[in-house]
Amino acid sequence: MIRKIFCRNNYLKLFRLSLVVCLVFFWVFPGWLRISYLDFPPEIKKIEAQSPEIFDSSGTWTVPANICEVTVEVWGAGGGGGTAAGNDAGAGGGGGAYSSSVISVQPDEEYTITVGTGGTAGNPGGDSWFGSTTTVLAKGGTGGGSGATIGIGGQDTDGVGDTKYSGGNGGQGGTTGAPATRGGGGGGGSATATTNGGNGTNGGNNTIGQGGIGEGNGGDGAQGADTGGSGLAPGGAGGGSGTTGTGGTGADGRVKLTYTECLTSISISDGQINYGIMPVNTSRTTLPGDLDNLQTITNNGNTQISLNIKGQDASGGGCTWDLASTNGVDQYVHQFCNNTEDDCSNPPTNYNALTTDYQILDTGVAIDGEVDVHFRLTTPTESTCSGEQSVDVTIQAVL
Repeated sequence: MIRKIFCRNNYLKLFRLSLVVCLVFFWVFPGWLRISYLDFPPEIKKIEAQSPEIFDSSGTWTVPANICEVTVEVWGAGGGGGTAAGNDAGAGGGGGAYSSSVISVQPDEEYTITVGTGGTAGNPGGDSWFGSTTTVLAKGGTGGGSGATIGIGGQDTDGVGDTKYSGGNGGQGGTTGAPATRGGGGGGGSATATTNGGNGTNGGNNTIGQGGIGEGNGGDGAQGADTGGSGLAPGGAGGGSGTTGTGGTGADGRVKLTYTECLTSISISDGQINYGIMPVNTSRTTLPGDLDNLQTITNNGNTQISLNIKGQDASGGGCTWDLASTNGVDQYVHQFCNNTEDDCSNPPTNYNALTTDYQILDTGVAIDGEVDVHFRLTTPTESTCSGEQSVDVTIQAVL
C-alpha cells in the first residue's frame, strides 16, 4: 500500500554507497533528505600495441580499424660499391640512414609507403619515407668510387624524424701491391634504431675490406675480377670490386610500422559531490555559491573521444525512485550541464535531465582536453518508503 509522508512527521537521511556514481537515501527527520557522495569512476579501455608490419617495397598503407597511433621507422637504401679504375680497387658504398617518429592516425586514413631501392655499382641508394618527404624520411647512402673515393652513409641531418642516425661510410679500395691482389673496400652498414651504422674497412694489398655492421650489414670487398659483396637489408651498402670486377649492389631500404590501438581513458576530478541535507521538493547545484563543486573530465587517452552520460533509477530501500524529467512521488530529478560549452550559472537553463539511457555529454574532446560539468539534483515531492536507496551515474568515453 502507498503511505503518504508528511513533512512534519518524517525526515530523510542518506549515507554513502557507490558503484559507479551512487546516491544513498534513508529517513531521519520529516521532509529532509541527506544526499551524500557522488563518485564518478570512469570507464577505461586499454589495449596493447600490435605486432609490427614491415614493408620492403613501396605501396599504400590504410590505417586499420581501432588504430590511433603508429611508431614509424624508416631506413634508407644502401649505395652501390665502387668499381675499379686504373689499378685501384673499388671503394665501398655508404649505408642507409635511420629515422623514426610516433604519428597519430585515424582509422581508414591512407599513407604512401616509399622504400628506397638499393644502388647498383657506384650509384646511390634511394631515400625511404612514410606519408610524405616531410613526415618521416631516411636518406640513402651514396655510391662508392675507386681507391679513396668512398661512399658516404646517409646523413641523419638530412632525414626527418624525432630519432635519427647516420649510415656507415664505405672503406677505401686498395691502391698498393700487385693489381690482382688489391682488395675492394667494405660497404657501410645501415644505421640501427639506437646508433650510427658501422663503417666498412679499407681494402689493401692482398686484403679485402670487411662490410660495416648495422641493421643491415655492408657487403665485403672483392679481389681481382670478383664482384663486391651485396649489402644486406635494410640499407646495407655494396662492397667495392677487385681491380677488374664490379661493385656490389646496395640493399633496399625498409619501412616498419608498429601499431598502438586506440586507448580510451578518462579521469574525473574531484569525483565526489556531497549534496548535504535537503528538504523534499527542493534543488541544489554544484555551482559557486551553492555546493561549489565543479566536476572536470580529462581525456587521458591517445585519441579524440566523445563523452556520454546516463543515470539510474534509485532502488533498494523498499520502493523504487524513478529518475524522471520532473519530480513527484517517488520521482527524483538529476540534471547535468556542460559548463565548457554552455553557461550553467542560471539553472535550469542549459541543464539536461539524466535518463537511464546514454546521451551525449560532449563530442570531439581532444587528447588532454577537459570538459567541465555542473550537476543539479531535485528531491522527490514524497516517498513511499524509508529504507536505503542507491543510484549510479556513469560517464562513458567512446571513439
